[in-house]
Amino acid sequence: MTISRTDREGDDDGGRGADAARVEAILAALGELDGTDVEGHAEVYQRIHDRLAEELNQDQDRSANGAHGSP
Repeated sequence: MTISRTDREGDDDGGRGADAARVEAILAALGELDGTDVEGHAEVYQRIHDRLAEELNQDQDRSANGAHGSP
């Protein structure tokens, strides 16, 4: 199962193309579900969740430190 950017509603990256591309790369791992037994799906979801949390927390850290044009 692959979920593309066009499959999700309200997917405006607000001009953050590089950030959105990193998130899309992480979400691409959902394609692993097709080749994984149902028992292994939780592990795939957990790995993706962890990677997304790390990526999104980095965005918060960069904003807090004045990146992305923030004062």
